Amino acid sequence: MTTYELLDCIADSVNPTLGLLALSVPWLRDYRIQRPSSGTRIAGAVMCVGIAYVGQAIDRFTGIWPALGLDYSAHSAVCVALLVSLGHLSGRWRLASVGVGAAYAAVMMYQGYHTFADIVTTAMPIGLACMVVWRCRLLRDRPTRSMR
Repeated sequence: MTTYELLDCIADSVNPTLGLLALSVPWLRDYRIQRPSSGTRIAGAVMCVGIAYVGQAIDRFTGIWPALGLDYSAHSAVCVALLVSLGHLSGRWRLASVGVGAAYAAVMMYQGYHTFADIVTTAMPIGLACMVVWRCRLLRDRPTRSMR
């Protein structure tokens, strides 16, 4: 297996692995007892991935990225959506998310899938939109006075 093929296999496995983590880790005991609830965390992750694909649909409909000489990176968008979601688990997950995101971006650029500009212009609006989703989801999952 060549280096290109190996890195291609790794790149292809990043988002599915992050997806499995985003769906399973909230159910682990240490995270189940925290707020927001596991179900809220999973719903937030699903909403964020949805935002990534809405961004892709908007690009296809409007042609914003091609008009700028860029390419919308759906792989980056989904990765950012999942990393933002995992980053809300703890400080360690946030640190790991930054590392994974940087490594994934480096692999995509090395492999020639996307340019730095493609990745950044995709990641910024999707990341910001996902942060808004998490802000709203976290606010709605606070305990009420009767639950205290």
